[in-house]
Amino acid sequence: MEKMEKIEKIEVKVRKTNIKCQKCGYEWYTRSKLRRVTCPSCGCKTPNTAIKRSMKRIITNKRAIIGLEAAIVLIAFVIIAAAFAFMVINQGLFATERGKTVIEQGLKQSSTPLIVDGTIFVRATPEGRAVNVIIIPLKAYGVKYVSIGKGYVSVTVKVGQKAWADIYGGVLYMSIQHNTTETIALTNSSTTYYGTLTNKPIVPGTFQLNVSDASTPTNYYLIVDNGQGTLSSSNLTITSSSIDYSTGTFNFTLSDGSPSLASSASAAYRYITEGDPYDPSGALFDDFVGIIYNNLTGHYCSGQYTGVEHRTAVVMAIGNSNGDEALDVSEKGYLILTLANNDIASCRDQITVEIRLEESATLSIEFRVPGSMPPNSYVPILG
Repeated sequence: MEKMEKIEKIEVKVRKTNIKCQKCGYEWYTRSKLRRVTCPSCGCKTPNTAIKRSMKRIITNKRAIIGLEAAIVLIAFVIIAAAFAFMVINQGLFATERGKTVIEQGLKQSSTPLIVDGTIFVRATPEGRAVNVIIIPLKAYGVKYVSIGKGYVSVTVKVGQKAWADIYGGVLYMSIQHNTTETIALTNSSTTYYGTLTNKPIVPGTFQLNVSDASTPTNYYLIVDNGQGTLSSSNLTITSSSIDYSTGTFNFTLSDGSPSLASSASAAYRYITEGDPYDPSGALFDDFVGIIYNNLTGHYCSGQYTGVEHRTAVVMAIGNSNGDEALDVSEKGYLILTLANNDIASCRDQITVEIRLEESATLSIEFRVPGSMPPNSYVPILG
């Protein structure tokens, strides 16, 4: 009993009164949430003032609100910091990627994906005192392929005292030759006669013109092409002549006193149609270095060295070709430089060839023509 009384006294001390009866004045502690409660002394209903004091304490206590505001501010700072950190990281990644791209472009522009792959050959003329064909073997290096079309490569050439800014003609194509005969019209101005062949380009050295005498139709004269861009005849005296193998036009002038020729003539010749990119694998150099320009497509086609009027130009033949205008790592390129008769390189001439690919460094090749060479042969350039 004494212990129970002590516990009740402790509870009375701990629990303070929070409500007072308006009739009898009795005070007690209640946890009731009702608006009116019953007095344990007199049993009358009295307003529950404890609820009002609790609400007042909640309203007047600002610590919870301050804590909530602090939490909101903290969350806002975290969100802003996260957004700022994402922006910084994103900018850093962009700068890193951009720097990587710039470095790769710099490395690409400071190096060339082409290398000389083997021995350079020059072809001596029949006299052995000059060269008119130069062959440089090339290979793709450090890349899967190199675009070598006409619009992707420029080649600068210097032979002795002469130099050309860019004479690259693109990839060499296969020539398919066809025999044909046709009757053509001849026009003349005094003793100069003009004509045009239908099919072109013409294979050099294959054109023959059979024309009759205007006054004596039974008399025929044969005019032939010598393969060097001029015409000749065994029974007519031709003082000047020319034939353009690309366009099929020709003209010749007879000496004074020569017979008048008929206004039409029979022409026999071979012309070229273009095939796929030429693959020189297993072929002799002389089988394809006599390049022929196809003015219909703008490409150079393969041709025989002999009997051809060489022109100053540079083309690329692709060995083991897959049929496109790119030099793959599994293919081998042959850069062919042909020189016209008035541009040939004499013995001991310095030759410089500079190959510039798109967005890469220049590959420069320099060598000197040997002082002596076997006539009509290919000579390796050593060292």
